[in-house]
Amino acid sequence: MMDINFSACLKKLHRARVHLVMASTQLSFSGWHIVGSIALGNGADPLIFSMYREVTASILMFLFAFMKEDAIVPIEKCDYLRFLFLGVCSFTNVVGFIFALQLISANACALMQPTIPVFATIISVAIGTEELTLLKSCGILCAVGGAMVMQLWMADDGDDDSSSNMSVGMGLLVVQ
Repeated sequence: MMDINFSACLKKLHRARVHLVMASTQLSFSGWHIVGSIALGNGADPLIFSMYREVTASILMFLFAFMKEDAIVPIEKCDYLRFLFLGVCSFTNVVGFIFALQLISANACALMQPTIPVFATIISVAIGTEELTLLKSCGILCAVGGAMVMQLWMADDGDDDSSSNMSVGMGLLVVQ
């Protein structure tokens, strides 16, 4: 008779689910770069496109949180301004990315994407919100390493970005 260890099976299932979510998130961001580049190339208004992206993301995040019964907790009144500020920051982030995507190629935008956790960690450590740990350092190294690998094997997408467009686009990406 075979003895099944359900606890070990549940741990493996949980790990597989975490990896599946991380992979699907990466595919979503990659698809977002392609869809954004195509939409803007076909004349979509950047602000309207950003609004659609934010509304869709908000609905999906709410549905995901709703499926997890302990994820939805009442929001205290003192946090309303914080959530409003975070929403404005998120929208500004997307708008900056959309405008940068109009100026430079989708490959160049995707190359800059891994800098987000680098800058976020630097800022959070500088203001004392977080401590720099070995695990966070390894995550940053992986993000930077991924960008370097992408740069080394990035196919020429045929875009002929002018130097001024490239400078402005990269500046927008760094600020966003």
